[in-house]
Amino acid sequence: MNATETRESSAIVARARAGDAEAWGDLYREYAPAIFRFCRRALPTREDAEDATMEIFMKIRDKLDQYGATRPFSSWLYKVAANHCWDMLRRRKIRQDKETDDLETLPLEHPDPNQLDQLIEKRTSEEVRKALDKLGSRARMA
Repeated sequence: MNATETRESSAIVARARAGDAEAWGDLYREYAPAIFRFCRRALPTREDAEDATMEIFMKIRDKLDQYGATRPFSSWLYKVAANHCWDMLRRRKIRQDKETDDLETLPLEHPDPNQLDQLIEKRTSEEVRKALDKLGSRARMA
């Protein structure tokens, strides 16, 4: 980012701080595509990256007063984005660990070998019934 772009960003940020809705739109249009790409590389799915991008911009709207103009806005924004992505991954890991812990508390049972035979027989019967339903009445009689 060159000096002119930095000044323009600073002016837009100042307007956004003052509550200018158009400035927020300008910030979003300017930075959202790059933040989305950043999130897409950091997170496992496109949907996660889309959600993160929106959440990051909502977060900076609430915390814009914490931005110090001594460094480029984009640096601060990327730092917010990185922290947000890390938080998302950490929450997902904690949730997955909890789900795994819940599974580990379930007793492991060895299924009755007859259950498998019964399941196969039931599914086969259902498939035959469905196939017969597709036939005409004359073909079914044969």
